[in-house]
Amino acid sequence: TAAGLQSNVGTTIAGTGVIQGNSVILGNLKPGDEAGSTMGTLVVNGALQLGSTSATTFQVQRPSYTNASSVDYNDATNYGAWISGIATDATYSHLLNDTVTTAQHDQLLVMGGLTIDAGGKIVLTNMGYTPTAGDVFNLIDWVGALTGSFNVGGTSYNGGLLRTGAETGTDLDLFELGSDYRWDVSQFNTQGILVVVTPEPGRMVLLLFGLLGLCVRRRRRQTV
Repeated sequence: TAAGLQSNVGTTIAGTGVIQGNSVILGNLKPGDEAGSTMGTLVVNGALQLGSTSATTFQVQRPSYTNASSVDYNDATNYGAWISGIATDATYSHLLNDTVTTAQHDQLLVMGGLTIDAGGKIVLTNMGYTPTAGDVFNLIDWVGALTGSFNVGGTSYNGGLLRTGAETGTDLDLFELGSDYRWDVSQFNTQGILVVVTPEPGRMVLLLFGLLGLCVRRRRRQTV
């Protein structure tokens, strides 16, 4: 347990446990022990301000949970409702309350208000994560509305806000997921969560098999 603090530019605050009192971070913040090299949860028992010069790093290896009802992000009818309701879904949302382990990802719990000033960075580091559609990362919890001007980036699409992870010029630094996987960042500034999404699984595979079947049938007809 540490008292409320203010870190200066160029300094690093790392660890797990509890910081008691309101805190201002102008340098680096890394949940996790061993100078932030291991994954863990850091609790701030008060308000937290992440300044314009700050960088908060989250290591990710496994999601908080996987929402198995994941909807194809190309589904213009259903995707928007699914992603906007991810934190209130009757089947899976209770899993947001589960304890995040050191085998999943870093987490920051703020028992007061959270402010992220424009220019303050949130950085994700890939620790061997393999994407699955519907993976949910509950990275930050706080009380009340997020204040500040945090730019998550993304392209508005079917009610979501999608990124490949390769984009630059945002305050949220992600990593690429590969293939057709996307990060949906639309719930980050309200819920502190990121969701991994993809087009309908197997669509291109089924199309390929359909075309192969057509070719086989045509070839058989030609040889009769």
